[in-house]
Amino acid sequence: MRKFIKKRMVKNSVELNIRPLCLIYISVLLLFFSSMCCAKAAPPKLDNRFSPIAEQNQQQLHELLVFTFDQKYAVYSRKRKDVNYTVPTGYEVYFLKREIQALVDMWKATGDKGYLKKALERTRKAIHDGMNNRQPLWHGRKYIGSYPCYLNADVVDEKNPGHSKLYDIQAAYAFMLVASELNKAGMDGWESIADFVEVNLIEKWLYRDYEITKGSQLAQEMIQSGEIVLKKMCSVRDQREMFGSVCLYMHDINRKTYPYLKWAKLLCKIYLSERESLSVEIKEDVYLSELYPKDWGVINNHKTGGLLWYWSMKNTPPFLMDTSHANRTAWFACEAYEHGLITSEHLKRFVNTLKHQIWKKDKPGFYFANMIDGTDPRIKSQGPGQRGNIWFGWHRLAAYDEELEDLFISMAYDLTNGGPNIADGTLNKFQRMAPMCLMAWGARLISGRD
Repeated sequence: MRKFIKKRMVKNSVELNIRPLCLIYISVLLLFFSSMCCAKAAPPKLDNRFSPIAEQNQQQLHELLVFTFDQKYAVYSRKRKDVNYTVPTGYEVYFLKREIQALVDMWKATGDKGYLKKALERTRKAIHDGMNNRQPLWHGRKYIGSYPCYLNADVVDEKNPGHSKLYDIQAAYAFMLVASELNKAGMDGWESIADFVEVNLIEKWLYRDYEITKGSQLAQEMIQSGEIVLKKMCSVRDQREMFGSVCLYMHDINRKTYPYLKWAKLLCKIYLSERESLSVEIKEDVYLSELYPKDWGVINNHKTGGLLWYWSMKNTPPFLMDTSHANRTAWFACEAYEHGLITSEHLKRFVNTLKHQIWKKDKPGFYFANMIDGTDPRIKSQGPGQRGNIWFGWHRLAAYDEELEDLFISMAYDLTNGGPNIADGTLNKFQRMAPMCLMAWGARLISGRD
């Protein structure tokens, strides 16, 4: 991230006196649990005269996070060695994004290209699996073509062998993150990834309707206006936000087949623009205004300085977004800021949403509400505080706020000890790749690398 915090704060015992009490409490507990842990291979030790996140422990903590990540990832990688990303059980391609995220952060945290090469390896395996599982795509009774299919069992019926926009966009999201980083690092492999994403995951849906023929005048008009994205690519808020990030990654590698930056700006305007309430109608883009969803924009929460936003499914009124799915909004907001599409003041409102609505500092340990407004209802099988995922989008806001930086470094350290300050059953602790993603991000924050 170009705006990444470069200056490390001096986290000595005096300064910690003005930090939130929960961080002081957690730091003491972490030192206790650290002393109770028995390492298998002599992990780096911290100086227990200081807080784990103190400046005096920065180098050792960075080494500890890298050491622990490498141990855990070695086990995970062996288990996933022969995984088939087109198999629906286990949501394989769906969760690949999280593995890619962690590997990219470790590359940024250490400068070791081995992590980026591993991300490329996993991406190539997923692309290989997709190409070996080409399935017919239909629109009504019309055969559109045969495309790679990352099988989603939830959408299989007599007309669909398993093609899923959600899985394809999530896969594109992961693949293009790798392509963008390879390009920045001057490494090979990014062009073939972009080719696959463009032809097999994007055009697959852009031209699914047989009346929109690639190269036709109608298609060109819809492409230039952005109408084709709103009508054909995806319809649900979080999927469109992911696609917005994909477009920015395509722009970063100077891909010009489609007006990717223009599409990203359109999606940014729709989903990140401020509005006073759900009843406010869009006043711009007369041509596209009929296509704007009811859940467009974000609403200022004047009590907290944060934001509220909503999403809707087919034929449903907008409903408040939960913390977990809103990770994609937070990620898109950070990307939009890095590309100059939103202001620092507006990004600060997303920071405040996490700091003053979702993060419950008055509760023990690391506690995050299930909903973005700070309410905490049970969601499916997860109870209060268990679904407050903050590690695949929200975490990026720590690059712009010192208190959040302390928070995520503290969480990363906690997880090197098994996460004693994260309640059992909490997805930040038990969801696939969550601990490794948080440790990789903590190491990147400490390194100060962008």
